[in-house]
Amino acid sequence: MISKSTTFGLPFAGPAVPRNRADLEAENAVLRAEVARLRAGEVPCEPFQRISSGGHFLWILGHSGPELRQQLAASAARALDTAERCVVGDHEAVQQHQRDRITKLEKIVDGLRNETRRLAQISDGSGRGVALALAFRLSQAAA
Repeated sequence: MISKSTTFGLPFAGPAVPRNRADLEAENAVLRAEVARLRAGEVPCEPFQRISSGGHFLWILGHSGPELRQQLAASAARALDTAERCVVGDHEAVQQHQRDRITKLEKIVDGLRNETRRLAQISDGSGRGVALALAFRLSQAAA
């Protein structure tokens, strides 16, 4: 007779006692169905191939030893945590805002450099001092 596991309610072979053929065939069918359920969605991949789908991830988990499964699970948990923090912190929007600010500041600096060149070229020399001071400040800001 097939006994029931107390873990997850899955059937398994009980103590090693002789059983009849029908019980063994029934147990075999249950175990094969469970293996099929666990393997559902797997997509075979080569060793060291980039994991590019959930199916690859499932296949690697199903065909790896306990240590690698633990490493993959820990890595996935870290990635999910990072993704959640990005969504909660709206990092993409913040990064885009910072990129926009950098672009605006770069335009201002370019304008100041152009003004520095223009002042330095004034023929009477009146703009030279201002141009040198501005060029000095710009070089300090860039460093």
